Amino acid sequence: MRWFIPNNSAFPNALLAAWNASVVTMLGAHARNFCWGGGTAIRRALFEQMGMLDVWQNSFSDDYSLTIAIERTGRQIVFLPECLTPSYVQTDFPGLLEFTNRQIKITRIYRPKMWAAAFATHFLFCSTLVLGLVVALSLAIDSRPSSQVITLFVLPLLLAAFRGALRVVGVTEAMPSARAEIMAQSWIYILVTILIPFLYLLNFSASLFGRRVTWRGIQYEIVSPNQTRVLTP
Repeated sequence: MRWFIPNNSAFPNALLAAWNASVVTMLGAHARNFCWGGGTAIRRALFEQMGMLDVWQNSFSDDYSLTIAIERTGRQIVFLPECLTPSYVQTDFPGLLEFTNRQIKITRIYRPKMWAAAFATHFLFCSTLVLGLVVALSLAIDSRPSSQVITLFVLPLLLAAFRGALRVVGVTEAMPSARAEIMAQSWIYILVTILIPFLYLLNFSASLFGRRVTWRGIQYEIVSPNQTRVLTP
């Protein structure tokens, strides 16, 4: 799996790095891992037995379709932290939204249950923060005690930042060669991560509409997990 490292401190780069960091830590020593098209190893005999070349002829997502095929065999996907790959990113806001929206739209089509659960989780998290802020400001304006509400509002943010710090520690252990670069920009993975649920909520909302995605200037329509239509050559 990739670990994004921004080429500079431009805010879109920071957002993309923090967005991707939360995906990386979904992988671990459990049975819910998934393949990543940038780095996956599989025995050729199993690959051919599952008929993956035929599946890939009509599938948009190579890694999701491979993940589904492996799960159907009853086998597990093993994640090796030592194989994390530094990936340097340079993007702007349109590029950030194009990439993140596309990833979530693909997830809606290939993993609808996971998409729905994640959508609900991010919606509740963001709604709670916004509601807590509104209530705290309302109480403060009315000169009424608001410390308890502020505590409940701040606590999830602190926990999110703490989790981001744990990610940094874990990744620097797995990628010692990139430790200096990651530590130099650790604020991205610790502080910017607080904003990521709102970016995800935007992605989930965008994924509700249509099945068209753009990849390297080519537009596709993902009709189903097993059928893809090329719209522009």
